[in-house]
Amino acid sequence: MPEPRSPFPSQPQPEFLTIRISKLAFINGLLAVIVVVALVALGFRERAKSQTALASALVGSHHQEPAVASPLPPSSRPSATRPEAAAVQPAEPEPSVPLPAVESQAPNEPAVESSAPRQSEVLVAQLRPRQALYLEPPATDSQPEVKPEDPPQPDSQPDQPAAPSTRAFDPLPTRPAPSTSPMTLSGAGATYPYPLYAKWFDDYHKLNPLVQINYQSVGSAAGVGALLRGLVDFGATDVPTSDELLSHAKTPIVNIPTALGAIVPIYNIPGLNREVRFTPEVLAGIFLGKIVSWNDPAIANVNPGANFPYLAIAVIHRSEGNAATFTFTDYLSKVNSNWRKEVGKGTSVNWPVGLGAKDDQGVAGLIRQTPGAIGYADLLYAEQNHMAFGSVSNAAGQFVKASLHSITEAAASVTELPPNTGLSITNASGQDAYPIASFTWLLVPQKLQDRAKAQDLANFLRWTTVGGQRQAENLGYAPLPGKVAAQVLKIIAQLR
Repeated sequence: MPEPRSPFPSQPQPEFLTIRISKLAFINGLLAVIVVVALVALGFRERAKSQTALASALVGSHHQEPAVASPLPPSSRPSATRPEAAAVQPAEPEPSVPLPAVESQAPNEPAVESSAPRQSEVLVAQLRPRQALYLEPPATDSQPEVKPEDPPQPDSQPDQPAAPSTRAFDPLPTRPAPSTSPMTLSGAGATYPYPLYAKWFDDYHKLNPLVQINYQSVGSAAGVGALLRGLVDFGATDVPTSDELLSHAKTPIVNIPTALGAIVPIYNIPGLNREVRFTPEVLAGIFLGKIVSWNDPAIANVNPGANFPYLAIAVIHRSEGNAATFTFTDYLSKVNSNWRKEVGKGTSVNWPVGLGAKDDQGVAGLIRQTPGAIGYADLLYAEQNHMAFGSVSNAAGQFVKASLHSITEAAASVTELPPNTGLSITNASGQDAYPIASFTWLLVPQKLQDRAKAQDLANFLRWTTVGGQRQAENLGYAPLPGKVAAQVLKIIAQLR
């Protein structure tokens, strides 16, 4: 007897459901593949159009920006092209001074090329990744080929005068010659340039890991003394050295200017509505105790429109011997005969009036606490601590405020650097020269018994003069003028 049918519809079999799902998945997958292939084809088409347009543009502009023929051999030739090098060169032309030979083309050279490259070569040159401008020197001992447009080396034309220039010596930085063995150099001396020297020592060690430079910031006098006793390889000073002092050295000592600084008059005058101008007569009169009030006619005459209060002047000076006092008193001795006769110059003098305080921090702190006070400090300290300081009338009769530019201008008048004694540049000539400026020096023996150490020291000094001046400016120190740096390179070349 047949079984009765169920009133409910029977469920489909599992195998039929699996077949339907598989067909749907296959169709969806096929559609996805078609879409992906279409997108890839479209992308290749757009890329081809872009490359064709770029190649056409490069060929069209080739007559304006040709590729530079590299002076290096093919094995070490950098891939950077002329347009990339032009992107990092300064806006102003570099000073025309003799430079040491470097592996890269000078930034102000004209583009050189024997023949026009093919379209594909131009395209590859433009798409090639940029390379760093720090170039390793060739492995061979031979000198790199020098093209006619390359600047001559300092030793090749020692009698050729440098072209007048007041811009900082700032060619593209180069890597120093690598040391052949581990070497430790030791130095001691001035505290003022210590932040700059610490930066130089660290950066040089990164470029030349085999050379380690240890430096003790103990003051100019202590550093020179340690050098004369043979305790260090080099000394550092902010005070010009004398022939008598250096005569005690076992071997001649060479002065290497490294950077520039300045001393500025700082003050605390409540309610003053403008910056104070100082003439040599006003500054000398104040620190001699002959001008005792801020509303003195001698001050008002050179500051028309200033509302000076009826306030006594409180003179603050350094209590310990230091380079800042030497620079300030050296300037006053040059510009005022009364100061020269009564006080003179030195790292420590018998001050006619005023209160003493230790270091820049002590002087600045006492000035902040004393309305009407005036003193002096390094420009770098005054700027970092937001101290008010005035402009000073220079030898050309112009009121100039201390800045990196005006300090570098003070050294621009130097025509010849004495290799064995320091040089004072206070009250320098020049319209834009700040009158209370000074070099800071590294003192090194002209001849060292250890030839390898002498070579490493010379390489470091050359690197600071060629590649380190931009770091000096970035840290607030005035860089060397171009023609002074060229003379420094000649002095370094005499070390052995």
